[in-house]
Amino acid sequence: WLARAGDRAIRAYAWPTAAERIEAAATLAGTTVDRGWLLYRAGRLRRFANPHRATELLAEARTLASEGDDRVLEAYAGADLGTALGYAGEFRAGLEQMELACRVIDDLPSDHLSHTPEMAGWI
Repeated sequence: WLARAGDRAIRAYAWPTAAERIEAAATLAGTTVDRGWLLYRAGRLRRFANPHRATELLAEARTLASEGDDRVLEAYAGADLGTALGYAGEFRAGLEQMELACRVIDDLPSDHLSHTPEMAGWI
């Protein structure tokens, strides 16, 4: 229910509210990977208004992806973490993170987004 409320807030361009709902949904997620994808979404929503919080969420999403062996989430959470670090003023760390993530993305199978069609729009 919280994730759907977040989706409705996104459609209303209420991104801070959407991020709050999605973060709350993450605390109730059933699996490590589900929690990671929710934190990824919340991190992307927060990257402009609160890049420091976005870096926390995206770093946690990447860690959960690693624990859950979800290479797609790990790669894209890393790439977006690099972007958020840049918005937070940490340009060198952001670029390093993006370079690393791009190498991982390049190694993914060409159909890697077909495994998570609901997230392909976020990526």
